[in-house]
Amino acid sequence: MRIKILITLIFVTVLQLGCFLDNKDTFTKELLDFDIQPDGQSIIFSWGDAANSAIYKMDINSGDPQELFNPKDSLSSYLPRYSPDGTKIVFL
Repeated sequence: MRIKILITLIFVTVLQLGCFLDNKDTFTKELLDFDIQPDGQSIIFSWGDAANSAIYKMDINSGDPQELFNPKDSLSSYLPRYSPDGTKIVFL
């Protein structure tokens, strides 16, 4: 459990620092919610603002985020969660 807390703190710090290193559009976006894969190898998260957010997956080792789902027409996706075995992802 302690390792998951540590990974989460590092993850949030990296995302927040990324706001300052990216272009100005990033300043209006924020981390909305996240979940850690049961084996601790990746994190899924919702990133965006109140009008539009997307679901991303980030590998713990590489740190590269991969966009999984990005709704159009001012829709948002929230609460990404891994299944207990870590093979599926659900979100609202």
